[in-house]
Amino acid sequence: MSDRAYWEKRLGKNILMVDEMIGWLHCWDPNLVPHYSRPRSKMIGLKRAGLVDNFVTFWPARNGVRVEPKLPFFAEIEESLRKAGLDVLEYRKDEPRYRIRVTVDEFPQHRPLLRELLRMAHGKAAILVWGTL
Repeated sequence: MSDRAYWEKRLGKNILMVDEMIGWLHCWDPNLVPHYSRPRSKMIGLKRAGLVDNFVTFWPARNGVRVEPKLPFFAEIEESLRKAGLDVLEYRKDEPRYRIRVTVDEFPQHRPLLRELLRMAHGKAAILVWGTL
């Protein structure tokens, strides 16, 4: 099992992006805590009340973080992400997730959009609020 120290050593400043995003989630649900998976899975997930609840996963790397919120596909969301200049990878239909790569340099400009996306994944209210961005 890995822990925060493992990720901090491996990633340096990139872990701070994950910390901030988990902080947003914690504001909406204080029972959510990071779940540092085994090193070979290379992901940071979430737990609530001791149970895995990966409605969003984080895949840190040296050059950034891949954020994977679990939401149904909507063309409007994908278009907004691409228009904002985010690096959007192919949508996973087998496990409905957006896959977005963000670097430390890009993170400040994309903070509001990422926050809204994670809020939607937390509440599963995707299409109802997306137009308010």
